[in-house]
Amino acid sequence: MAGDLRVVAATITSTAVSGATQAVPTPGSRFLSRVPPETYQRLVAQSTRVPLTKEEHLSEAGTPSAWSFLPCSGLVSLQTMTAEGESVEVAMVGNDGIVRLPGPTPVSPAAHTAVVVIPGEALRVRTDLLRKELERDPPSSARSPTIRMR
Repeated sequence: MAGDLRVVAATITSTAVSGATQAVPTPGSRFLSRVPPETYQRLVAQSTRVPLTKEEHLSEAGTPSAWSFLPCSGLVSLQTMTAEGESVEVAMVGNDGIVRLPGPTPVSPAAHTAVVVIPGEALRVRTDLLRKELERDPPSSARSPTIRMR
């Protein structure tokens, strides 16, 4: 199947004031489905939906960045450099993860270079706000990997 890879945003069901059920589009980040509803609403309200363009660098290893990205669609490669100066992929991040986890300080340097390999969209949120929200209400441990803030 050639062509664009598209990920359809999931929907959640909510009850309207009238009592009728309606579909409400979610941001598309599966990671956000694992945080408490209050955290979800605060993070979505404080984020901006941005396009992810193929070969776009979202962060550079060793460089501070004020932004974290929660992919809704597309795929991001996390890369590091070998002693010989070659780039090596160490992880892939899709709609179930976070690009640029918050570090110990508000502008800690990125551990990896993050490069978009499949275009899509992401929610961009300030790293310090993401850190604050994840410390306040961590994702459900039964449904997500452990995230430790150091």
